[in-house]
Amino acid sequence: SNKTRPTSDKVKESLFNSLGQFFNGGNVLDLYAGSGALGIEAVSRGYDHASLVDINHAACSIIKKNVALTKEENRFSVYNMRSNAALKLFAEN
Repeated sequence: SNKTRPTSDKVKESLFNSLGQFFNGGNVLDLYAGSGALGIEAVSRGYDHASLVDINHAACSIIKKNVALTKEENRFSVYNMRSNAALKLFAEN
C-alpha cells in the first residue's frame, strides 16, 4: 500500500552483505516491519526468530500473510503496536 515504503532490494542486499557474518542463530527485531520482508530475509539467512512490529493494522495483516508463505510461522512473532510499547514489552521479558 502507499502507507509503507518497502526497503529497496539494493539496500537489503547491502545490509545483509555487511551483516551476513553475524547471522548464526539468535533473534532479530524489526520495529517498523511494513511488509516483514527484512525480518523474513534475516530468518532465511540464519536467524532463529524474528519479532516484527508495526503500528498499522493493515501492515500487520500483510506481514502475517507473508510469514505464512514461509511455512515456518513458529519462527516469527507479529505485534501490532507502537515501537516504544514494543521496546518496553521486550525489555520486561
